[in-house]
Amino acid sequence: MSYSGSRPTSTSASLRIPSPSSSRPTTATGPTSGGVGKDECKSYDYLPISNTVGKVCLGEVTSNNQKMAVLIQNIFPNTAFKVGHYIGLWCEGPLAGGINIVSPSIVQIYCGEKPVAKSGGGAGTEALTALGNNKEANGVAFITHAVNGDIILSAPNGRIRILAKDIDLVASGTKSGNGFVTLNASQTLQLKGNRVETEAAEAVKLGCEREYGISVPGTYKIECGRLKIIEGADVSAAPSGQSGTVTALGTFKAIAKLIG
Repeated sequence: MSYSGSRPTSTSASLRIPSPSSSRPTTATGPTSGGVGKDECKSYDYLPISNTVGKVCLGEVTSNNQKMAVLIQNIFPNTAFKVGHYIGLWCEGPLAGGINIVSPSIVQIYCGEKPVAKSGGGAGTEALTALGNNKEANGVAFITHAVNGDIILSAPNGRIRILAKDIDLVASGTKSGNGFVTLNASQTLQLKGNRVETEAAEAVKLGCEREYGISVPGTYKIECGRLKIIEGADVSAAPSGQSGTVTALGTFKAIAKLIG
């Protein structure tokens, strides 16, 4: 193990940080000659501890002017990866107070052998309220809680899968512009189950631009206080001065058959 109190001017195993504005990695090296600008991060007590496979640095400053209080890095002598392998705790720069975890391979989190009760409190207390009074809740094993801001799960070249005994999607917003659950598919949106139930306090709307089909081999029931069927106007003139392709008598027969 090597120990040094002075910061080297270059490192053989450089830290690579994905740049937000570019897909090219940013490489951390030692300080350049000519001094440090007034807006640049400084590290007067840089302390690296390393061997041939790993490195721990205190006060690491990257070339894109970010300073880490602690850096834990895996050293790849001849790597084919485009990014490094490290955990960094940012202390200066736009990311101050943040944590970066970069892994060119898989990241695994295993937990839950002894989950805690949902009334345990702590940093995730607000997130636990989504469980409500569910008596079947089996305690809490993993919490991701954001006090402010969004949580983003992104897999542009893969699939996001959520597997569980039960899955709850709860939007707790008010009527002032939030409280939505949005499902947006560029191709097909599939809903499958033994029973599919839809309930709304005010209104349910279903619409499509081309074809809307309902296929029921068994019994099709409609229960309502008032039934209104509106048929769009046909392109050509309909016989007997009627608009559309269905006559008044045909409409009456269809409604009578529908309501039994």
